[in-house]
Amino acid sequence: MTGSARVRALAYYLPQFHPIPENDRWWGDGFTEWTSVRAAEPLFRGHRQPRVPGDLGYYDLRDDRVRDRQAELAQEAGIEGFAYWHYWFSGRRLLEAPSERMLATGRPGLGFCFAWANISWSRAWTGADRQVLVAQEYPGADDHRRHYRALQRAFDDDRYVRVDGRPLFLLFRPGEIPDLATMVEVWREEADRAGEPPPYLVGEADFTNGPPAWLPAASTLLDGIVEYSWIRAIGRVNRVRRKLPGAGRPVRVPYDRMIERLSVRRDGLSLPQYPLVLTGWDNTPRYQRAGVVSEGYAPERLTAAVAAARAWATSLEHPLVILKSWNEWSEGNMLEPDETFGHRWLAACREGLAAA
Repeated sequence: MTGSARVRALAYYLPQFHPIPENDRWWGDGFTEWTSVRAAEPLFRGHRQPRVPGDLGYYDLRDDRVRDRQAELAQEAGIEGFAYWHYWFSGRRLLEAPSERMLATGRPGLGFCFAWANISWSRAWTGADRQVLVAQEYPGADDHRRHYRALQRAFDDDRYVRVDGRPLFLLFRPGEIPDLATMVEVWREEADRAGEPPPYLVGEADFTNGPPAWLPAASTLLDGIVEYSWIRAIGRVNRVRRKLPGAGRPVRVPYDRMIERLSVRRDGLSLPQYPLVLTGWDNTPRYQRAGVVSEGYAPERLTAAVAAARAWATSLEHPLVILKSWNEWSEGNMLEPDETFGHRWLAACREGLAAA
């Protein structure tokens, strides 16, 4: 029954806060997300850069105590769990240390799930989009089988977030998986072999130019979607502006406009659409003057956005709200405390989720 179940909130979680050999080689020794955050500069009057972390400081996610404290803060905000960005490249994993440590230690006790960021890594931040660092490829059924088996340990964890009894798994770009039907079939077979229910698959969809072409075929493969249109549009702006000589200043867009674009309930969909809330945006730490900044974002506006998403979710069979994000510091969408706002983002989230 809709309208009475508790609304569940999950926040995307970026694991790139620890060094890895690949980033050392590609970006310089010791590179982490903090490298860009620390180097950020204000690019116009009133521009809040650099953003300086509050309670947690410039943390390293290999530290169990950091992840414990993050969980405490998330619970303070009413968040049920983190959706860890997951990187799988034909059997090769990257940035897996925090989630592997979390699985090995049982810490923290907070819920979690995975979101497959199925895109190639490139030097897009520098404008060299075509210089691929590691390619996202889809070799076929055997790789899908290996992928599922690599995830099964997490799916079997008691903390793993489930929807309708099934482990929730988010797909960043389902339309770019050429054999999505094969992947889903293999995963269902593997789940059945293990005596487990198949994953509950939610794909992110871009409606900028109308319903995505892949959506009708995916209606029997996926279990839900979240809209990502405005964020995809920002990516296109960044790619174009990076190629322009002497980009003057970042593009500045009202936060309310971004929220509005991500809060459209699409009619006639064959899949449930889950609300996505953007917690802010400023990717100038990555793109400098070619970046995009949301203006006017503030805790009270986040409260209203979360409250609207909560009201939407109560109409769904499985009331679920996705927050972007917990700690995407280089993109300026995070809920973690900073020196300017302290715990006000956490309080805003909590108030929005508690709204009647």
